[in-house]
Amino acid sequence: MGAKFNIHYSHSGCIKLLVRLGFEYHKPKALAPVANVEKQAEFIAFYENLLNNLPADEAVYFSDAVHP
Repeated sequence: MGAKFNIHYSHSGCIKLLVRLGFEYHKPKALAPVANVEKQAEFIAFYENLLNNLPADEAVYFSDAVHP
């Protein structure tokens, strides 16, 4: 936006603009890892079964939820 409209904001000005527009920033909080061993084993079995029985003309793709 700065190049097109020749508008430049300082760091504090950008924060004030975002607050005025209704955005909020909260520092992320660390969460303790809570893994369910049974569900992990169930998923691994499902995934291996899926890969072993996958037709030749199909593939498994993974996508990042943040950057699809």
